[in-house]
Amino acid sequence: MSLSKLGNIGKCVRRVDHFAKISDSTWKLMEGLIRFILMWFDRLAHNLLNGGVGGTTGGPEMVVLREVVILWQWRLLMIVVECWRGLVVNGIDQRSLK
Repeated sequence: MSLSKLGNIGKCVRRVDHFAKISDSTWKLMEGLIRFILMWFDRLAHNLLNGGVGGTTGGPEMVVLREVVILWQWRLLMIVVECWRGLVVNGIDQRSLK
C-alpha cells in the first residue's frame, strides 16, 4: 500500500464530523466485519502453524504459508478500510450537497 493511500486514510480518520453522522448500527456492522476477518485469518494461520486439522506437524513451508496468510489478513483489512473510507466520505459528502 502506498504512502499516499495511508495518508488518505489518516485524513479520513481526522474528519470526525463525517463519522459523527454514521449510525450506531452501521458502526457495529463494520466492527463485526473486521473482527470476523481478523478471527478467520488468525484461526487459519494457527491451523497452518500447528499442522492443520489432521494433526500432522508442519515443516518450514507451513511457517512460510502462515506468514503469507498473516500478510493477506492485513491486506484484506486495508481493502475493507479503503472501501469504508470511500463510502463514508463520498456518501456523506454527496448527501450534504443535495
